[in-house]
Amino acid sequence: MGTPPSIWTEDLPPETFRVITAAIACGRHLQTHIDDALEYHGLTWLSYLALLTMARHGNMIHAAAIARRIGVSRQTATGYLQRFDVRGMLGWRDEPWIRSAWLTLEGQRIFDAATDDLHDVIRAVERIGPRERWAIIKTEPALALQLHRSFPGGDWTERLLRPPLWYGPP
Repeated sequence: MGTPPSIWTEDLPPETFRVITAAIACGRHLQTHIDDALEYHGLTWLSYLALLTMARHGNMIHAAAIARRIGVSRQTATGYLQRFDVRGMLGWRDEPWIRSAWLTLEGQRIFDAATDDLHDVIRAVERIGPRERWAIIKTEPALALQLHRSFPGGDWTERLLRPPLWYGPP
């Protein structure tokens, strides 16, 4: 009679709610591991990215440059720099038009320790094959575009996450 059809075929897309559930679960799982790795150092993922930007830059950098590179507002980047400064992680240079910072030895030590603690997360991602990694990268903007088309006005995330979607009709 033949074999019954498989639920996992390349011909058919996965069920919509299975995609949504997988995306949310994957994001939460990854975020949990990242948060656990950075919590000891008093960092969040975005504050770690600010440190990474500073470490890669290698010399003085200002809040607006950090903000552009990690995709946050200048005020948010300034807040990160202020918190780093309180912890003794930064050196400063005041110029007439801008205030620039660099990582001190303490800042570099904290960044290196946080990077070491992210080792398991980084290695897990690196074990994923190149095709799967690119699939993840390419899916996010495509999904964001489709959600924007479905929910014009920019508040699609709030509409998408309303309880009726998850819990069924009232």
